[in-house]
Amino acid sequence: SGVDCMIRPVLTFFGVVIAQAMLFCGGSSAQAFGFGMGTPVSSLKGAEVANEDGPLKTYKLETAPLPHSEFSSYMVLATEREGICKVTGIDRDHQNDADGYDIRAAFDALSDGLKAKYKGGRKYDFLHRGSIWDEPQ
Repeated sequence: SGVDCMIRPVLTFFGVVIAQAMLFCGGSSAQAFGFGMGTPVSSLKGAEVANEDGPLKTYKLETAPLPHSEFSSYMVLATEREGICKVTGIDRDHQNDADGYDIRAAFDALSDGLKAKYKGGRKYDFLHRGSIWDEPQ
């Protein structure tokens, strides 16, 4: 039996997933950052294996065929048999003010672009219970 695959570009800021666009498809035309679903692992030039879980391997890349300025690197989940299944963009550092206006503006701009391109997605905007950031600002 094979591994079910889908392309999922994921936006992260400071290691917290805050937006996700998913693209389900039946053909090989689906792409995230220029990586096509099912593209062979052998085409990942400059990729380093970051993690192995049986046939699934996570590869780290410093760039993508269609890079985005908000991301400093990319993670690709793939198998030798099915090829690329998932693509994740890793955020670049943001200089921030105490209230987070810079990061919010960057997030909103990228979120709007993802919604326009991929139609939908989910926005997670909350603090976990016990967070140190519990003041009104």
